[in-house]
Amino acid sequence: MTETVRVFVYGTLKRNEPNYHIISDETRGKHKFIDTATTIDKYPLFVATADNIPFIVNDRGQGFQIRGELYDVDKQKLESLDECEGYPGWYNRIIIDVVDSKGEKHSAYIYLLDEYDSEMEKTRTKFIDNYTDGVEGRIYREE
Repeated sequence: MTETVRVFVYGTLKRNEPNYHIISDETRGKHKFIDTATTIDKYPLFVATADNIPFIVNDRGQGFQIRGELYDVDKQKLESLDECEGYPGWYNRIIIDVVDSKGEKHSAYIYLLDEYDSEMEKTRTKFIDNYTDGVEGRIYREE
């Protein structure tokens, strides 16, 4: 694979989740699954909106350590992920530290919200540490 960056995904982009096809589609760039991983810091992860979208808010120290997956992706795949996540504009993309299943530390991009509004607050679930489609009865609806 050409030059890559590491990405941590925690929601619909994980394996067996509704948008995994965006990562796995080789016509949209290359990817390599690295391992499962957990954020070192705590973040608030919840499901909100009528579409039942999982969100992490950039409020480090709140919520839980989040479980997800690590991937190496090429530039084309990163652009595809940016488009899926509405970056820039909707989500922000920052680098955080995670630890894999073997205890090794990695720095990886993550997509998260810098803030959220009162409407989202009204529709959100409690904070969770691991997203799966249908958590708390909330089935993801593609926009």
